[in-house]
Order: sequence, then C-alpha cells, then structure tokens
Amino acid sequence: MKFFIVLSLLFLNFQLFSQSISKQVISTAGSKFESENSSITFSVGETVVGSMTSEEYAIQLGNGYYPSLDLEALNVELNDLSINVSIFPNPYENFIYLTSKENITYELIILDLNGKLVHKGNYKNNEPVQLAGLSKGTYIARISNKITRQTNSYKIIKK
Repeated sequence: MKFFIVLSLLFLNFQLFSQSISKQVISTAGSKFESENSSITFSVGETVVGSMTSEEYAIQLGNGYYPSLDLEALNVELNDLSINVSIFPNPYENFIYLTSKENITYELIILDLNGKLVHKGNYKNNEPVQLAGLSKGTYIARISNKITRQTNSYKIIKK
C-alpha cells in the first residue's frame, strides 16, 4: 500500500513540475489598418523557437510562424582540411625548406601582401626552395597537396 502511495506522489510531483512549449510570438509592436475593401493586421517581434514533439514523439524544432521541422543529422564525419607541412627557416635569407611526413610533391605559391604572385613551383620534401631574388618583407606561402586538394597558408618573412 505504501508503495502505491509513494508511486502516486512521485507521479503527481512530475505532473506539477512539467512544462509545455507552445508556439507564440513575442510582439513588441503591432497595429491594424482597415479600409473599405480590406484590412491588415501585423506585429513586429521575435518568434519563440524551442524543441517540440511530433505525433510520433520525435524531437522537432518549432517556431511561431512555421510548422515544426523534423531534424536529422545528414553527416557527422569530420574531414581534416589541413596538411602537415612545415616551412623553415622563418625568417629566411635565401632558401626555405618544406618538410612533411609524406614523401610527395607539393605546389608552392608565394604571394606578396598585395596578392601579387611572386613565385610558383613544385617541390619535394626537404628540397631547397631558392627565394634569394625576393626583396625583404613579408609574404604569404600557399602549399597545396594536389592529390587531396588540401591547402595551407603560411606567413614567411625574408630578412
């Protein structure tokens, strides 16, 4: 008997503290205009957006203007968009080196800070890149892996 009393009190407690989410509009202003042939009523405000439950008890996103929308994750795969290449030395005087764990050829594009192309070439891992002809300053080095189409950008400085 005590078990049923405790169970009913717990059920009543959950019923008292449950909440429901309803569609509504929080309106900060609004008005109604009427003429001989028509009338228009409007409100300016924000819709209340919250999770709701459909007839099938699926969680949905609902708001004040549109019916609830079923949400479903299409893809949860995270693709690594960076390549693991280092440039050294930085700042440099005449040469830079591209180092990577992969032994493939990378495309190197060097741009000045105005976006003008000043150097372009294909280089292998630890191969010296001769850049003595560039004037002192800061440049952007873009390294691309042609196989995976991944690109990293680096700031390099010529002493």
